[in-house]
Amino acid sequence: MILLQRWLRSSPPERHGNRGTSTAAAYHRLVILVILMLVVLAVGVIVAVIVSRSTAPGVEAPVSTQSFAGFASGPVRAGDIELVRLDLAFRGYRMDQVDAVLGRLRHELAVRDREIDRLRAQEEHHGDV
Repeated sequence: MILLQRWLRSSPPERHGNRGTSTAAAYHRLVILVILMLVVLAVGVIVAVIVSRSTAPGVEAPVSTQSFAGFASGPVRAGDIELVRLDLAFRGYRMDQVDAVLGRLRHELAVRDREIDRLRAQEEHHGDV
């Protein structure tokens, strides 16, 4: 930091008695320093983007910290619902997990409702005969 202050305060040798050049030189050095910092920042961002999108050999895929695996295939039973444990997120439960559970339950209930309607219709048909 001290070197930077000295560099900004140092003035070029005076030529022909011009005394306003030290302020202008400090301003130009500051502009060069800001431009240099922006170039370094831009190069850093570009390198970070390239590295984040590339795959390195021998590097494994990231590990998930989510413990919820969803329901097993087949019909959902009451015991399955009692065993559901959703991961906590910043403001409650993880929305994607809740959506998956509710979507599965919605599908299972629709299948059961159709089956109940079919059995009721079949019972009414057999009861009329």
